[in-house]
Amino acid sequence: MRITNSMLVSNFLTDMGKNMDKMNTNYTQLVSGKKMVRISDDPVRLVSAMNARKMINTYEQYEENLNAARNWNDQAETALTDINNTLQTIYEQVVFASSEVNQDVEKAAVAKAIEEYRDHIQQNMNASINFKYLFAGYNATKVPFERDANGNMTYNGIDLNAANLNDPAVQDELAQHFQLEVGVAMKMDVTFTGIDVVGVGEDNMFKMLDDLVADLYANKGNDVLGEYLTKIEDRRTSIMEKVVTIGSRTNKLDMLENRYSQDIINYDAIRGNIEDIDDAEAIMNFKFQEAVYNRALAAGAKIIMPTLMDYVR
Repeated sequence: MRITNSMLVSNFLTDMGKNMDKMNTNYTQLVSGKKMVRISDDPVRLVSAMNARKMINTYEQYEENLNAARNWNDQAETALTDINNTLQTIYEQVVFASSEVNQDVEKAAVAKAIEEYRDHIQQNMNASINFKYLFAGYNATKVPFERDANGNMTYNGIDLNAANLNDPAVQDELAQHFQLEVGVAMKMDVTFTGIDVVGVGEDNMFKMLDDLVADLYANKGNDVLGEYLTKIEDRRTSIMEKVVTIGSRTNKLDMLENRYSQDIINYDAIRGNIEDIDDAEAIMNFKFQEAVYNRALAAGAKIIMPTLMDYVR
């Protein structure tokens, strides 16, 4: 077969185009730091890389939820611990008022102090984080604990003095545990409902404190005041149990956080193996294609013959 100059030039231009395309690919890889610059480069591996990215995003979202859960837990623990300490102070005040040594103590003064402590407990039960009330159940944007017109404490509109555990409204409130998703099909309670903490009926914490204040103002005997000591201790025990529960939740959050951190590292390594280039290898490939390109240019100068147009001025 006769090989013409035009055939040589055509083959030269085709090969040069291929070589320049490879150089462009190597250059783009160096600039982007990625092996695959187009979907068509390696669709199968790209799908694997996208799945790894999806898992990384999922675990990062779980980590954000863990941080939110930790904030709720920490705030709830702070509020409950403060309530427990306040109850301890009230306990000491009652002991002081009922002591035989302090028969002449002005019980009205103690009652006044306990009123202040009671209001402080109410403030803690209305504690909030990011404008959401910790102990309000699902109705987290409205103040949960308020006094009604009769001076009775209400929780989300429920009169705690008149209510009992069998009331449907109370059962509905007890079921409203605020939760966050912290894993695949894994949700965690991050606080307690107000009823969990203070109780309902005659023995709810605010009713107990109201009665204690009233009996102090009425100058009731030490035998009456002594009964409140047991009630206060029972309530402190209940609150400390919840603080312990928060501690267990925090430990679980720590374990999940460590696990997700490691999972993110593992999936990022998988993604990196698929997507990221080896800098040394990429530079070597680029320099190789550059050398081929330069040699091709030198060869092309011999192949492409001058024509009359090259001499036209």
